[in-house]
Amino acid sequence: MPEVWIITGGRNYKNRSKVESFLLDVDPETIIRHGACKTGVDSFAENFWHDVLKRETDPHPADWNGKCIVGFCKPGHRRRRGGGSTYCLAAGNWRNKLMAEMEPKASRCVAFRGGSGTHDMMQCARNNHIGLQTIGFDDLTIF
Repeated sequence: MPEVWIITGGRNYKNRSKVESFLLDVDPETIIRHGACKTGVDSFAENFWHDVLKRETDPHPADWNGKCIVGFCKPGHRRRRGGGSTYCLAAGNWRNKLMAEMEPKASRCVAFRGGSGTHDMMQCARNNHIGLQTIGFDDLTIF
């Protein structure tokens, strides 16, 4: 069975070539699991690994519009959008938890520089004993 690697990083991350250069050195049989954000690291990984190289990805978009998870989401945490609909602030964290816990289990989490969602995914990887590799962080941003 091929390895599964989680790729994570900021939605505002701009260095597409760094993501692509990294992926060129990954075993072509590896399945790349990511959070399916339409911008930043997730989109670069999906576009290059799946669309360009024709290799397998395992995207997991957060269900921002979905119902909150009892026991995970804090009461009253939903936010209202300009049009009046609401979204779950914890949807990304829940998705990260599931990506780290699901089968087949990931053997590595590769984190490019990002914000709180990236850090949450890194923590989920640690909590699930998934090897963690960071790219583009300085010592002050690693917790």
